[in-house]
Amino acid sequence: MVFCTKIYVQCGTESASVYTMLLQNKKQESLLQLGHLAVVLLGKRSTGVDLTHSTSLCHVAQVLQLAHDMHKNNANDPITSCHVVEPQGLAVSGINVRVDSDSNVLLGTAVILQDQHHLNTDTPVIHTETVYNGVPVQVTTLLGKNAVHTRNVSHFIASSDTKCVNVRSLQLNRRCESNVMWPPMLSHFSRRVRSNAVHQASFCNLGLEVQNTKQLITPLYDVLKSGSGEYVLFSIFI
Repeated sequence: MVFCTKIYVQCGTESASVYTMLLQNKKQESLLQLGHLAVVLLGKRSTGVDLTHSTSLCHVAQVLQLAHDMHKNNANDPITSCHVVEPQGLAVSGINVRVDSDSNVLLGTAVILQDQHHLNTDTPVIHTETVYNGVPVQVTTLLGKNAVHTRNVSHFIASSDTKCVNVRSLQLNRRCESNVMWPPMLSHFSRRVRSNAVHQASFCNLGLEVQNTKQLITPLYDVLKSGSGEYVLFSIFI
């Protein structure tokens, strides 16, 4: 299986960077092993990676290896609630592995927080918080199960008195895009137009009228939110 992997790296208070790579899981490795491999490969890139990030990523790779060894020896690691991580609006629902006093690893599925709603994307995610040379380092790795130049899309319906529901779970047998073509070097304007068209078409195919669409673009994902009568509609692009 091929994962289109996004890695969010922030060292101290500097501006964060997001790197993208394709990662193959030929050996059916665990989520922590895949996260470790992604960080190692990124740290070895000769171009396109900030030098500060390269040295910090070597330390993060060590933390992930320790987390893997600890988790393998203790399958009863506690389940954490939706722990909010950077960038704001993203949370991890899954396992919390405390490596040492300065290092913590969360692994599970990515949950997007919008208003009072928790949108579980089912996308594997690993979030590492550690300290390297006295500087706090955060690395968030999203493993999207999509091909080259495509994006995964999840659609949700919510109302004021019910939990948010993934459209896929409703099994309505109506077309609702879950994977869309996403050419490289897409302009900001084209990105917004393309995602809005997919959002509108998917919910119209469900018989819902889409109104007052708003877009939130973040380094790791995009969110489109619309109204439809008493319902609130969301599309998450990863």
